Amino acid sequence: MLSYAKIEQTASFFKTKHLDRYILFPTERIEEIILEGDLSGGFEMTISPHRDGTFVYVKASIAPKNLSLKLVDYLFGRTLQHQFWEDFRGQLAFKVETV
Repeated sequence: MLSYAKIEQTASFFKTKHLDRYILFPTERIEEIILEGDLSGGFEMTISPHRDGTFVYVKASIAPKNLSLKLVDYLFGRTLQHQFWEDFRGQLAFKVETV
């Protein structure tokens, strides 16, 4: 399944806007490609069963395009990325629990 989404994300004190293409594969895999906007790159996520629940593996390569976001990334990148992926994991967990 192929889906497009215009995304506006807020992390701490700054916002990014970008157009994403999501590809949902029947083999429990999701791929995101950032087509345009403040960021470039994307991620690939694989979901598989695990003895304690569900294992989620993410391989991501996302980078800012403009100078101000590059500066924020340099200063706070690890913290912001950690916050983003924790929020994303929480959203996935909520979706799984409500299905």
